[in-house]
Amino acid sequence: MTVIKWLLTILFLLLVGELLLQLLRAGEATIGIITALVSLFATLVSFLPRAAPDGDHRLIRLYQTLLPGILIVGLLLLRGAIFDLAAAQQIERILTADTASETIRAAENAEAFGADVSMELETWLTAYLDKPDAEVSLNRSVTLLETYAAVASPEDIAAFSTRLANQIREDIATGIVSEEEVTLFNKLDPEASNTLADSLNDSGQVALAANDLVGARVQLETAALIDQVDPTLRDAEHQAATLHNLGQLYEVDLSLENNSQLAIDTYRRIIAIHPNDVEAYYAMAALSLRQENYVDAVNIAEQGRTFLPDACEGVPTAFESDIDALLCYFLLTTEAGGRYNQGDSLRLVQTLAARATDIAAAFDHFEPNYYTAEAYYYLALSSEALPDKDTLCAIIFYHDESDDMQQEWADYARVQLGDYPCFRD
Repeated sequence: MTVIKWLLTILFLLLVGELLLQLLRAGEATIGIITALVSLFATLVSFLPRAAPDGDHRLIRLYQTLLPGILIVGLLLLRGAIFDLAAAQQIERILTADTASETIRAAENAEAFGADVSMELETWLTAYLDKPDAEVSLNRSVTLLETYAAVASPEDIAAFSTRLANQIREDIATGIVSEEEVTLFNKLDPEASNTLADSLNDSGQVALAANDLVGARVQLETAALIDQVDPTLRDAEHQAATLHNLGQLYEVDLSLENNSQLAIDTYRRIIAIHPNDVEAYYAMAALSLRQENYVDAVNIAEQGRTFLPDACEGVPTAFESDIDALLCYFLLTTEAGGRYNQGDSLRLVQTLAARATDIAAAFDHFEPNYYTAEAYYYLALSSEALPDKDTLCAIIFYHDESDDMQQEWADYARVQLGDYPCFRD
């Protein structure tokens, strides 16, 4: 009987030691110490001599022999409760840990105690996305998401990713998409996030063409937000395409306060990721000119010209493409307007405007898609004598009747011409 008692006692102590080791490894020192003290007390009690009632020593000896076994059964029953308590404390540490390494370690410990960490984290993340907690930083939520991705099954991750994508699309329909959900979606499934950004750019472009400015804005802003959250997700060309669409939207969406400045900031983002995007330089320069920020208009136009053949100073017919010629025309005209309005020499303004009109004439004035009256207007203004009548006629021929400002240019030309008749070749 003594051998059995010792064997059961050793087994009991081994189980206690294993439990104590897990608790201490997980940082549950308090629970571990209490468990160790209770187990030590129970072991000592099992070895205390007892007097049998009515002198029956066999019953007490049997009890003393089997007591370690009884303790083992009790320990196994108690183990579940201890593990549940320890797991709950580890889950709490996951949510409050200061560093990513501490979060991962707490997750591993919680799993060792039998907790379903992936379910707990998914529940927390879902609640966070429904109502972001101002006390929880976005970086903290990203850490928890990365922990979730490390412990969840591929099937659970795919399902959660699909839910996130659907939530983003639902929020797009309401016009409100949060940085939190976009960030978490990017981190969880970069490939799906990339695909979503491309899709939103395409649908946003369609909405813009249909003059659905509200629908276009939320889709394009979400695509741009995806790129902003993770600039490495899509290549520079795709990012620039989205920002060009967004910039064009801001230019025409007069319901937005400071819409022109929003557009300028958007084009500036394009140049940051795609430094030789001449279209962005022109758009920024033209908007700066419209805002009467003439210094910026001139500087930006000059910068943009450096990326074009001969910085737009060569012979018009030397351009390799209509696009290069058109961009040179735009930049030269914008620079001429900026310099004229800030009081630079008329000779310099005339040189720029004349170069622009030469390009326009060489490329049939880029008709029917563009109007070239602006360059002729600045050429007329920069004339030290009376403006040339052919120049004034060109303003009338090549202005956009639907544009109020260009209509003013045409009216100016008509006043200067008086009764002089204009005939178009």
